[in-house]
Amino acid sequence: MELVRVNLNLPKKLTERVESYAKDLGLNKTSGYIVLLNQALTQVDMQKSVPVLANSTKDLEKIAVLVQNKEQ
Repeated sequence: MELVRVNLNLPKKLTERVESYAKDLGLNKTSGYIVLLNQALTQVDMQKSVPVLANSTKDLEKIAVLVQNKEQ
């Protein structure tokens, strides 16, 4: 894995929360940031796919209605 050094200015309370999270999991601070960033980005990706899933559900509902009408 290739690493890139990143320097950030973050709110103190936020860094304290990340450090506490990392400590609770037995991680160092850097790993805590990596885990939390990955989780957040995964959630963003999942939220982007929700409209696709909703459209799929609507399509399935339309098919179910067509099948019911055909059976009647």
